[in-house]
Amino acid sequence: MISHNLEPLEECRFVFSERKEKQRIYSLNRETAEPLFKLFDYHAQKYCPVRGKCLTEKGLRQMRKKEASSRLHVTH
Repeated sequence: MISHNLEPLEECRFVFSERKEKQRIYSLNRETAEPLFKLFDYHAQKYCPVRGKCLTEKGLRQMRKKEASSRLHVTH
């Protein structure tokens, strides 16, 4: 069943497989997967900064407000 579900990913080269006797060994296409994992990591650090807990809508608004105020540099 797993091989059947991985077949479309193999056809698109998201995963590779090799036969070892009666088994198939699957591996991720690192060239494709690593940028995706970096994107997920960036998202988690920005939007789930507290031990993997995602920000609420209120928390997200507060964070954006804080980021916007830190970008504004007022000089006299």
